[in-house]
Amino acid sequence: MLELTFKQLFLTTLLFLFLANVFAQQINFSRKDIKESFVKINDSLLASKFEVTNKQYSDFRLFLKLNKLKEQLNVAQIDTANCNENNDKEHPYIKYYLNHKAYSNHPLVNVSYEAALLYCDWLT
Repeated sequence: MLELTFKQLFLTTLLFLFLANVFAQQINFSRKDIKESFVKINDSLLASKFEVTNKQYSDFRLFLKLNKLKEQLNVAQIDTANCNENNDKEHPYIKYYLNHKAYSNHPLVNVSYEAALLYCDWLT
């Protein structure tokens, strides 16, 4: 069984999100601030300049919830069980990291590859 440290899992999650954003196809921008957060790779491919934030992903999950897309919402769950590096007790900040305003612009962690792809589909 493969065991990952918290740092390895964090970096893997960021890599998946970055790769998923890289593979996202053309995005129809309606706001200048959103447009400026992507880099055009070619005519049909954009990549995000920055990591996906907790706030951005929270907005995505809210959209799924408001539109009653339960199956997609289940895929988009965040797995906080992987945040426990020592397997003895949960890190005290975990319950705040994903929901507290102070962490809204921090990088999103612990989402599956499938969830990252679903997020990219939502962006397009």
